[in-house]
Amino acid sequence: MKKEHKTFDCEYMQIAEDPRYMYMHLSVDKSCLGFGNKSLMFLYNTITKEIKYSIDDRDMVSYRYGYVKESYKEIGSRIINNDININEMLAYSSDNRSTWYDVVSYSIFMKSGVKTNWIHVDSTDMMQYQPFIWIIELFCLITDKIPYEKFNCGVDWEDLEKHMRDNHPEL
Repeated sequence: MKKEHKTFDCEYMQIAEDPRYMYMHLSVDKSCLGFGNKSLMFLYNTITKEIKYSIDDRDMVSYRYGYVKESYKEIGSRIINNDININEMLAYSSDNRSTWYDVVSYSIFMKSGVKTNWIHVDSTDMMQYQPFIWIIELFCLITDKIPYEKFNCGVDWEDLEKHMRDNHPEL
């Protein structure tokens, strides 16, 4: 595994060794707007169309260099009715190099079987990334419903699960 891909390693990524699954690690950087980073991990089953998701609250630098924090915990799942083309997502590349520095940007790492892809999407260029709009929209739907402090390391998982069950049964 490439050193930079080790950052994304988790149980979902290991399950995605099976090409019937696709693992996605999506993070958003809103630091230019005075917010912080938020990261979610997704596991999409191409047969059942179910997608599971978890908050990634690991400290990435420590994790990458072997100081592994306790694993994340799944916070929900849903069925995706959209037509999802994972091969298109895994093969996608763009020559577009954004010159924006003050916009929200998304980082999406994907793995299915032996294929991987890692792209960065600036919100101003979103329409150029059609195969990814569904996952960005789902990411925003989920993260908008989770209190910001839950994205810091050391999440109280029982509290978060209760919050999600009580306040957002649709997820």
